[in-house]
Amino acid sequence: MKKYSSELKAGMKLLKPVYYENSILINEDVILDRNAIEKIKKFNILEVDIVDENGLKIEEELEKENMLKEVFELEYENSIEKAKEILENAVSSGIEAEEIENIIGESIKNLELDSDVLIRILQGESAADYLFQHSLNTVIISLLIGDSLGYSKEKLELLGKGALLHDVGMLKIKKETLEKSEDLSSDEIMEIKKHTAYGEEIIGDKIEKDVLDIIKYHHEKMDGTGYPEGLKGNEIPEMAKVVNIADIYCALIENRNYRERYDYYDAMKIVMKSSISLVDDKILKSFLKRMPIYPINTKVILNDGRKGVVSKASSNPFRPIIDIVTKGVAERINLTEEGNLTKYIVGVDK
Repeated sequence: MKKYSSELKAGMKLLKPVYYENSILINEDVILDRNAIEKIKKFNILEVDIVDENGLKIEEELEKENMLKEVFELEYENSIEKAKEILENAVSSGIEAEEIENIIGESIKNLELDSDVLIRILQGESAADYLFQHSLNTVIISLLIGDSLGYSKEKLELLGKGALLHDVGMLKIKKETLEKSEDLSSDEIMEIKKHTAYGEEIIGDKIEKDVLDIIKYHHEKMDGTGYPEGLKGNEIPEMAKVVNIADIYCALIENRNYRERYDYYDAMKIVMKSSISLVDDKILKSFLKRMPIYPINTKVILNDGRKGVVSKASSNPFRPIIDIVTKGVAERINLTEEGNLTKYIVGVDK
């Protein structure tokens, strides 16, 4: 960014060196003070290149977000290990209520701190077994939806428990069936569909009814084509509907033996397409508020031809906040702001 010497203020940072008669007068990256500004004026330097203040703010924000992400990533890996213990112990020796409450409590606290960073964590890879990572991812997305629906802390705790335990019945199914890379036989599909009944059998009456309903009914569909009971519409408990959409989305963005993960934009398109008859419209809208059409880090193309990266969600899922870097200068554009309403996303840069 060019600045006339008359516009210079203490605290500004030089983007390029200041030259006088082919010699460097002041080096780049120097933070200007009163003496440096007077020196520039003394040598009749008309204008200098200054680092854009918005760019500096963006860099500082990104640095802060990355630090938070590193902390949460460590917690995330630890939580996957705890989830593994909880689910395996549920099968062998029964559920551990205190451990479940601890892991859900931590997830809710993290949700209050920075949900955007939590969403970014899902975009990373983990060495954990699929089932345990999937269970924790489903907890995170379910809590984001529940929070968007205005659930109380007590209700979020029940939702989180159900999301964590929703696939516990999978541990009763042969590992070779779950890890098969070819098409499953009809018998194998029927066996996998029994995981809801196995989950109910494992947990029994040792937990709240709302949690048990999630385990039993998270594969029911609005049009009655789901399982195990073919429930329709309002017959399906609301929290089971929340975990249903979280389960679908998380399964799409995770690697499986029989396919690679979908990128986040394509996963969102699949979820939205399925909304026609399979998922609850109110739940879908709450999901989209917290998991926008263009997830964080999606590379997008604007109608003016510029390319950028989605940095944050906004109140409108179709118009996120985008970072654009042009010739080393960063610019943050909020597509919902009045001055940016003529700009819009025309595609994804894959």
